[in-house]
Amino acid sequence: MRIVARAEGPDPSAAFKERWPEFIFHDDVSKRHIERVGHYFGRFDILVLDDDGAVMAGGWGVPMAWDGTVEDLPTGYDGALVRAVEGHEAGVRAYAEGLSHVVAPLRPTWKHRYPTVPMAEYATWQRADGLSIAPWIRTHQRMGARILGPAPASMVIEGTVAEWQEWTGMVFPVSRDYVVPEALNLVRVDVERDRGVYVEENLWVEHPRRWLDDGADHHDAEEDDEERQVDRDAAQAQRGNDTAHGREDRLGDAVDARHEAGAETARRGGAGENRAPVEHGAGHEQDLQQQENQAHEGQDQRGYLQ
Repeated sequence: MRIVARAEGPDPSAAFKERWPEFIFHDDVSKRHIERVGHYFGRFDILVLDDDGAVMAGGWGVPMAWDGTVEDLPTGYDGALVRAVEGHEAGVRAYAEGLSHVVAPLRPTWKHRYPTVPMAEYATWQRADGLSIAPWIRTHQRMGARILGPAPASMVIEGTVAEWQEWTGMVFPVSRDYVVPEALNLVRVDVERDRGVYVEENLWVEHPRRWLDDGADHHDAEEDDEERQVDRDAAQAQRGNDTAHGREDRLGDAVDARHEAGAETARRGGAGENRAPVEHGAGHEQDLQQQENQAHEGQDQRGYLQ
């Protein structure tokens, strides 16, 4: 496995398109800013490749000014892009003094199962071991991240009724809020105004400073043994030796472990090259989620909004 800048790797678009809902690609704020994000902050845009050079995961970050308080966080993914790009163009060099924070607006992969539940409540749901019920949140918790709070309008996606029907494969005959597959929140459709609006909540987390200070491997031998064991458990579950419920739980934990190892490697690889130029950074996790979604494919067929 190796980590490269996106410009040095294969085009990941097909891999991401395969695993993300179509409506996610129709965020106007992202469309207006993403080209400049790539131009200004390309060194924070990375891919994780397997030994054959195929894309395993990818993600990008942007440096932005942030005073360290929850109140000063952007509204989410869109807000982070806008703050970073506009700040850069206004001469605010948020990356001039060294990276001091890493925050991310997470899109929890199981939140679509509970589209009527506010993110603030969903983020408090825990397993018996004290970790989140959500595999993607657990991955970050196991790397030491702490939950800061909801990103209340992380992405705002608008379109005509016809566009929403095309994006979702659904029919919207009357004006109301709809549960849409793979959406984390409800989609508001106004037939009379020919408009559909989706406001997606995400979850802000902050990672500890240690990931920025060095490239050390923070896993101990016991953790490595545990990860190998959950991989063995997942393989057994996939062979059909467990109940459906047990299989889902084991697969979720196995994906957690693989995400944790992959994200740690990504941080080790990026720390040397990327540590110099940022004071405050905001990273939007992109598709270590791809592996998790694939692991749960076939078990997760109801509607959701992230």
